[in-house]
Amino acid sequence: MSEIKQHIDNSNRLADQLARDGGILDLGAIYAGAQRAEEERAENQRKIREVAAAAQAARDKELTGLLAKAGDKVRQDKEATAAKEIKEAKAKADKELEAKIRKQNGLNSTEEEAKKNAYRSMLNKIKK
Repeated sequence: MSEIKQHIDNSNRLADQLARDGGILDLGAIYAGAQRAEEERAENQRKIREVAAAAQAARDKELTGLLAKAGDKVRQDKEATAAKEIKEAKAKADKELEAKIRKQNGLNSTEEEAKKNAYRSMLNKIKK
């Protein structure tokens, strides 16, 4: 709609100019007007590109932040899993080492001693 209005305005100005100048076209004024219009279009396009670039930069910053958070979360999860596995492996190794040392010294492990006492108690009850 504004393009049609622009054409009508241009036609009216041309008609006014021709009326003032006795039917002689001022090509310099026409060229200057066209040049101004082109500069305005270029300026509008530059502003549009600036706005788009700013919006893209904001989206990029947001995505970078989200990716950093996701990376941190993954790292924390892996750290927690590793810590848990290390704790379990240490507990297992400690238990196996204790059992090995007790066996070498002719002693029962804590679990074996508990079982032995439970069996002894059960046998005592049966004997009574």
